[in-house]
Amino acid sequence: MKQLGFALVLALAVVGCSKKDNGGAAAGSGSAATGSAMASGSGSAMAAGSGSAMAGSDTGSAMAAGSGSAMAGSGAGSGSAVAMAGSGDGSGSAAWDWDKLTHDEQMDYMKKHVVPTMKPLFQKFDAKHYKDFGCKTCHGKDPKKSKFKMPTPDLPKLDFAALKAGKQKPEIAKWMGEVVEPEMAKLLQKPVYNPEKPDPSQFGCLGCHEQKK
Repeated sequence: MKQLGFALVLALAVVGCSKKDNGGAAAGSGSAATGSAMASGSGSAMAAGSGSAMAGSDTGSAMAAGSGSAMAGSGAGSGSAVAMAGSGDGSGSAAWDWDKLTHDEQMDYMKKHVVPTMKPLFQKFDAKHYKDFGCKTCHGKDPKKSKFKMPTPDLPKLDFAALKAGKQKPEIAKWMGEVVEPEMAKLLQKPVYNPEKPDPSQFGCLGCHEQKK
């Protein structure tokens, strides 16, 4: 009986130990599974996070590069615009020189800029007299024959002594001096004639009119 009781106790102990081991294993497996899940989850999260961060960095670099390219493109565009202004219609460039333009370039500039600017000024002064304002108004009866040469003998010859004394059409002379002369100088990008410091580069009355001798 003692032997049977001891065997029974031993059997129960074995079963108990077996359960403990299985439980521990189960717990271990659970821990391992949890650890794996955590590791996997953390790893994935970290990988995804790192990946996103890297992608973000790459995107940032791409954006930076893009911005740089855009700026460079913008800079090049501005440069081109300045270059075009300098070599195109002549407006807005200190390097532009009316006297160095070809005849065709001068004709084109006159049609696109001078006539549209000066026509309303002349017609405002005398709508009837300048009703048909055009090339002939300033360049004379046959501009093509004279090759648009200025000054032209077809315009009134100026007597500066009479002008100074107010004896040669004073109203027209005043308007010419205050409106026409400075506006034409501006269009041709030349300084207005200064009688105290005359210079060939200046534009004045004798740019269109001959002087009476």
